[in-house]
Amino acid sequence: MFDITDPADPTLVDSVQLPCGSHTANGVPDLANGRLIVYNQGAGGPCFFFDIVEVPLAAPAESRLLRQQSLEVENGCHDSGVILGEVNLMACASGDKANVFDIGENEGVDTEPDV
Repeated sequence: MFDITDPADPTLVDSVQLPCGSHTANGVPDLANGRLIVYNQGAGGPCFFFDIVEVPLAAPAESRLLRQQSLEVENGCHDSGVILGEVNLMACASGDKANVFDIGENEGVDTEPDV
């Protein structure tokens, strides 16, 4: 996470170690709980899951990996996007298939790590 208060001089606030790195990350605000939830797809390796990271808005240096969500296919997950509002879905490409996940109200954002 970077502090971009001064866009000409961003400052690293925190980083979260992720088993497969990061290829694509989508941030979803959870203002009711004072946090940003990041859905991260790995950069390589046999990673048949995506990461769910919590970034507390009042304390971004306390960001953490909440858990990993298993995928339905064996090709990993990359190039994702989210649709918010009444739909609340996250989709990612997986070889010749796609994974679609419900990220509705508190769905997929456990408060305890399950790693």
